[in-house]
Amino acid sequence: MTKNLLKKMLIMITVLTVGFAFSVSSAFAATAGDVIYGIKGNVIGIYNSAGEIEFQPLESDYKGTEYEKLNALALQQLCGNDAAKTIVIPSGKTVRMNFAILVGNNTTIKASGATIVQVDSKKGMIANKVDATSYNSVKNVKILGGVWKNASSSGLKGSMFKLAHGQNILIDGCDISANYNGHSIELIACKNATVQNCQIYGLGKASKTCSEEQVQIDIATPKTAPGIKAYGSKYVKGQTCKNIKVLNNYIKGARGVCANYASKEKTYKNKFHSGITVTGNTIEGIRSEALALFNTTSVTVKNNKIYSKGGRTGSAYTVGVHCAIFGKAPSSIKKAKITISNNTIKGGRQAVQVYSHTKSKYGKVAITKNKLYCKKGKKNAIKAPKQSIRKLSKKENKIYKWK
Repeated sequence: MTKNLLKKMLIMITVLTVGFAFSVSSAFAATAGDVIYGIKGNVIGIYNSAGEIEFQPLESDYKGTEYEKLNALALQQLCGNDAAKTIVIPSGKTVRMNFAILVGNNTTIKASGATIVQVDSKKGMIANKVDATSYNSVKNVKILGGVWKNASSSGLKGSMFKLAHGQNILIDGCDISANYNGHSIELIACKNATVQNCQIYGLGKASKTCSEEQVQIDIATPKTAPGIKAYGSKYVKGQTCKNIKVLNNYIKGARGVCANYASKEKTYKNKFHSGITVTGNTIEGIRSEALALFNTTSVTVKNNKIYSKGGRTGSAYTVGVHCAIFGKAPSSIKKAKITISNNTIKGGRQAVQVYSHTKSKYGKVAITKNKLYCKKGKKNAIKAPKQSIRKLSKKENKIYKWK
């Protein structure tokens, strides 16, 4: 059998995707100029001289099948395996698809200059199959550039990018939007993940009490991650995030960024995230906190502009940077550090709050060299009581009433 014939063979495999199961053909590694065929025999990818696969999107129906479905099937075929691969979505193209892609390990998607549109108002764009714990469900994923949006002008009331139990994840230079009641990016029980150089923002209308965040750093429990529970109960045992970086982004949401905790599940209130870094961003919360970091042992917040603009100035939801403990912290918190430095922070009730609702205490807390603005007045700008903190450094902050 000839090499060219092998390339054209369609090897049918069943792939589970969001909403339904379908069949796709596998991709063959090849040399520059070689092609990859989709399930209808159309060319879906061409290898370039760098060994990357240049995606060939459809813009009209093909052989009786909706082109949005074929585009999604093609991207699933190209991205869903674990082989090392780079998929290039051509600059200037608008790619329309109708279900979320389950990315495999070792996947790089380059989409700078392209627009990717989800035409189903109830579905996201990027996810992964959950089949392992200990951060081993998906590894080595990079999404570089592109405008990623739902066709609805009010955005998705769900998660556009949702990655769970994964590690070594990079989302860089993307423009991502979701409804104010949804999430642009949701990282569930992930480690070594970075979101940088992105434009991330809410769409539609946010109620006065909306507290959903555009970037969610999430714990895996039955109630916080019901979609993950569908893969099996072992994937929602209170697994948390570790070493998450949010760098040099513009983020605007009802709440901007939040490290979540199991507020409705007592069993998991003693589970804690660690190693969250938020640096060089502009973050706005138009109804709730711009930055909320709950049940997190170690945090670095530096060189940001952080604005909580909600009107409930008597509530913690209007704190600019809100760090809180809601359960029994691990012993490692004694040596861990919370650093909030060189930021401009504006809040309603407080600009900064570091507080424990339990007997557990933060280890070392440094709130230094910030410009702090508080609608409740200068004396309320910082709330960091001794009963919540073992060692506190609070110096060289410039404090103003936010008018």
